Amino acid sequence: MFIKIIGGAGFVGSHLSRKLASQGHHVTILDIKKNRITGANVFSATSGESSWYNKIEYRGIDITNYKDVYWNIEKGDYVVNVAAVAMFAQAEQDPHTTMAINVTGAANIMKACIENKAAKLIYTSTGSVYSTDAKVPIDENQPTEPNSVYGMSKLWAERIQQHYADKIPLTILRL
Repeated sequence: MFIKIIGGAGFVGSHLSRKLASQGHHVTILDIKKNRITGANVFSATSGESSWYNKIEYRGIDITNYKDVYWNIEKGDYVVNVAAVAMFAQAEQDPHTTMAINVTGAANIMKACIENKAAKLIYTSTGSVYSTDAKVPIDENQPTEPNSVYGMSKLWAERIQQHYADKIPLTILRL
């Protein structure tokens, strides 16, 4: 599979990139941050031997710029969006940037996936979309009443994507 991991230079994305490359997938990281992964020491799916053949490609993009996103998603790609301003303090101090990245960026990714006929979009959200009064363990029937800028931004991004979910296979994960 050809998999594009948007936000792949971050904590979750870098681990996911390595894992998918180790399974033989062609992985491209799309991120504004400089990539620290220059190759992947992976195991061959057929022989089980370690190799550096499944290199992880890196492309620098800004998801708040639609053209950057559009030109990096191709027909048939599986796209995983793990990009976000995820630090609560940063989100509270700079809500404009948080909304630009978490909401506008997610909308840009959704639109580019639809227009370029990507095979699937997987969006990573958060449990922060739920109320702090939600019953534990939290299930999807709990009220979505975030009490932080970060939680609000992720919920709004979810809702935009759900609005267009009839146009592309979509999975939303609340990590």
